[in-house]
Amino acid sequence: MEYDYDSSPLLCSTVGLTVDSAITIIGLNHEGAGIGHLQDGRVIFVPGALPGEQVLVEVVSVKRNYARGRLVEVVEASPDRVLPPCPEAASCGGCDLQHLDYRAQLHWKRRLVIDALQRLGHLRDIPVLPVLGMANPWGYRNKVRLHVRRGRLGFYRPGSHELAPFSCCPLLPPGLLKAARAIVRLLPELPPGLQHVTLRQGLATGELLVVLEALPGWQGDRELAEKLAGRFPELVGVVSLAGGGRSRSGPKDFAGEPALECSGWVKTGGKEARRARYQEGFVPRRLGGRPFTLYGRDYLEERLGDLRFYISATTFFQVNSAQAEVLYNKAATFAGLQGGEEVLDAYCGSGAIALWLSRQAGRVEGVEVVPEAIVDARRNSILNNLANVHFRTGAAEAVLPRLAGKGYRPEVIILDPPRAGCDRRVLAAVATMEPRRVVYISCNPSTLARDLAHLREAGFKPGPVQPVDMFPHTHHVECCCFLVKERNNSR
Repeated sequence: MEYDYDSSPLLCSTVGLTVDSAITIIGLNHEGAGIGHLQDGRVIFVPGALPGEQVLVEVVSVKRNYARGRLVEVVEASPDRVLPPCPEAASCGGCDLQHLDYRAQLHWKRRLVIDALQRLGHLRDIPVLPVLGMANPWGYRNKVRLHVRRGRLGFYRPGSHELAPFSCCPLLPPGLLKAARAIVRLLPELPPGLQHVTLRQGLATGELLVVLEALPGWQGDRELAEKLAGRFPELVGVVSLAGGGRSRSGPKDFAGEPALECSGWVKTGGKEARRARYQEGFVPRRLGGRPFTLYGRDYLEERLGDLRFYISATTFFQVNSAQAEVLYNKAATFAGLQGGEEVLDAYCGSGAIALWLSRQAGRVEGVEVVPEAIVDARRNSILNNLANVHFRTGAAEAVLPRLAGKGYRPEVIILDPPRAGCDRRVLAAVATMEPRRVVYISCNPSTLARDLAHLREAGFKPGPVQPVDMFPHTHHVECCCFLVKERNNSR
């Protein structure tokens, strides 16, 4: 437990104790926790509580301006409360909204985006469209990451590195769930030094890739790899990553996305951007190691629409393949391409959006700070016979100002930055380039609001914001919007 020594004596005395009277929950914060007030008027955040509910709460920590609580009992339940299908929902750090009806989740996520735009960006005139959700919001993940600690294997509990043993996960499709359970059964045979086990599956192809991430000196276990191959005919490869230090995975790491902070990592430029860009993959540099193939090949193949993608152990790829198509189609619509435009993709990753748009553009230039991602992007462009896509390695905040200074003037710019949003230098370069249209894809409504406000000041008029539910049953929401250049530089 933790508390602020400047907190009031009243609140400090309540830490670890259940509040005598029920608290009314008035809303949800940006992490999906219920918002209520203690007797002294101070705000308390209660994970698992829903708006309109009367709840009994144990105060677990106190800060200067707020407290955090543990839900003890729901005295009066919300009509939107549902029974989570996962028995581990309360102890696993992955899903924080399984107890909320899915339609209500979509409604709340839209309100979350509206609130960020209005409160943080002072953008009260931008329409926010209904969230594009899933007809079946279960079994959507194409990747799962399990952690090994002291002979146990599972997910991290909320806000900690304490493990919740793995038994099931309704976010996994049947093939991935079967493979994960097999790994759990093999736990006694897993060699010392193993830190994480990640399984990736192409949902369109069925191909399975297993990645074993270990401490320094571990050379892998070919016998284990062969045993896995014997159990799963769909297994195309087992890859080892052995490194040089302790993992830097975020405290909320679940299924490959520490804090989803977009994997819990604060994303900025340079090295931080490199870590963040591989939020959904592993950064071998996190442990200092390089991929080593123990069995088969070091990649699987996935398909989105009519495009093929090679996904390696260290490749960033959206974990929700179905919603990735929805997002990319919306980005293509917002780009308004006619067939001959020059497009700049400023945070291209392994090239998925660049390749998606290239079939409607004249030429696409992709920029990415992670060298491994550029290798993947080039390989995927060759795989799909797309010769009008070109990729260069470099940080967007360094490359874009240089291109702008040389007179480069793309007609459309795609911004898909990490969670920390765009560097000011990127936004300044965009203003200098004066593209006809900017398409902004964001995994953080707060930094989206900030950056849209900056672009508006630079003479770009924002259009509607389209939220897309990439991560059902979590508090995360992806957004896509576009801005058009106002030539008279007025709002």
